[in-house]
Amino acid sequence: MEGVEKEFEQNLMTSQQETKYLESDGCTKDHMIQEEIKRLCNDLCFQYLTLEYEFEKKFKEYSELKEKRLQFKISNLIKRQPVTDEDGDAKSRLEFAEKLQSLILKRQKLSQKIYGEEVKLPLIALFPEEFKENVWAKGDKAHEKDTGVSIIAGFPKTDKLYKYCKLISVSCGMTFAEVENSVDLIEQSLARTTKNSPTPL
Repeated sequence: MEGVEKEFEQNLMTSQQETKYLESDGCTKDHMIQEEIKRLCNDLCFQYLTLEYEFEKKFKEYSELKEKRLQFKISNLIKRQPVTDEDGDAKSRLEFAEKLQSLILKRQKLSQKIYGEEVKLPLIALFPEEFKENVWAKGDKAHEKDTGVSIIAGFPKTDKLYKYCKLISVSCGMTFAEVENSVDLIEQSLARTTKNSPTPL
């Protein structure tokens, strides 16, 4: 009987030790996970601050460049204006100078707002000609033979293809003519590919 009691007590102690070990091991894992989360958060914050600093630096350079170009244009316009000594007395000149200074400050504030809005625009909006797609190359024989008649122009406005083109035009910020041109180019490209493909034996 005593042996059974000792064995039971020994098993109980072993079970308690295993439970404590598992609990401590679980705490260690939780602690490691929390530390990893903190590390990742710190890394992301550092990357964000770095990118923010780089953006502010580039934006400052961009603003200074735009401001210099604008000042150059203004100075050229001023040089074209004739200067005379009959512009009024000293009092009126002082008033004009104060008004000019206030207008300069106002222009600078508005310019900064404009520069801030410009950087939010995608490049395709700033330079649309550089991002034109599906433009025929010069000397393209297939394009030279094109009659210029749009394929979609022959469809009624109630047709699904016409409606899809209209939807693409609105959602992508394209003109309907550009959508028509893209569809025409795709159709001509497919026709040319089919014509040049080898005939199956």
